[in-house]
Amino acid sequence: MVGKVQIPIMLKDLHMERYTAVDVFRRIILEAEKIDGAASQGKSSCSVM
Repeated sequence: MVGKVQIPIMLKDLHMERYTAVDVFRRIILEAEKIDGAASQGKSSCSVM
């Protein structure tokens, strides 16, 4: 699961660039999956993506 420190840093980075809400949620899901080890070959288990 995404740690308390990682989310604020990631959100700060996203704020500096112009992202849509979809981009923000997509990145949060991918980062959480990377931390959990669930992301493989750039594919997400999220059915929305």
